[in-house]
Amino acid sequence: MKKLIPVLAVIMLVPFVICSCFTQQAKSMKLSYEEIEFHVGDTKHISVTIEPEGADAGKISWTSSDNKIVTVDDGTITGKSKGTAVVTAESESGLKKLCNVTVLDKEIESVTLSESSTSVKQGSKIQLEAKVKPVDAPSDNLVWSSSDPKVASVDGNGMVFGESEGIATIICESANGKKATCTVTVKDNNMNATVPATEAYTKSTEPTKSDNTKKSESSNSSSSKSDESRNGGFILPYSSQRKLTVGEVSGLGEDVAQDAINEIYARHGYVFKTKSIQKYYESRSWYHKNYNFSESDLSEIESYNIGLLRKYN
Repeated sequence: MKKLIPVLAVIMLVPFVICSCFTQQAKSMKLSYEEIEFHVGDTKHISVTIEPEGADAGKISWTSSDNKIVTVDDGTITGKSKGTAVVTAESESGLKKLCNVTVLDKEIESVTLSESSTSVKQGSKIQLEAKVKPVDAPSDNLVWSSSDPKVASVDGNGMVFGESEGIATIICESANGKKATCTVTVKDNNMNATVPATEAYTKSTEPTKSDNTKKSESSNSSSSKSDESRNGGFILPYSSQRKLTVGEVSGLGEDVAQDAINEIYARHGYVFKTKSIQKYYESRSWYHKNYNFSESDLSEIESYNIGLLRKYN
């Protein structure tokens, strides 16, 4: 029996010796990324390659140097907050590889301003507010600029200053190129206008007609009525469709220019405080009251034309 014990021991060791002959030892480990840069909320998977091919390195353990910045789960990393961290992959056999991870703030997808068009008196200022999407994306690096700082300048917080009479575009842009604009009309400080300045000069029930129009009516009444019908009764029928020229608006006179401005507001359903004006537009088939009207309803073209009408009359 004593002689059989050594023989049995040898027999039991044979399978282990045979297995070890066919199992290759892992010599090195490689990660699919050695450096990663992504944004808060993003995820990315890091894969592991063992060499030589077919070698066994055992179970891979993953750790992050700072879970507040980056977390890792079986090779999948998630950005938690802005910063840098090191993700480590380590095998049971003692192999180890590192991946340096940089997490950036969330990217801004869009920028909007509190006003798409507005006006300010020369020497006065107005505050524009910027909002970004997603809401948790950083908005402290937005860059403000003006198309014409001599007309309207703007500081780094969106405060617009009326420098001189005219029209300028205020631009708010993010680092990744997302932008929003606001058309600002700077009015002469002596102008007797309010915001919205729709009724400052109109005195009659119907829009005032220019001298040329009156002469045309007296010489050819039927032709004038035909033109009015074609234009829908508008003084400037295209003032909401295209930018007017200086030649079209200069010399209209204060009253006619204000009536043309009223037309633009009326197209949006603005409710006039002057009863005679309100009654006139209520007689127009195209007019529909809009009690929720705001200056932001005006298009860039309309804001431009309003500024032009005020400037040259």
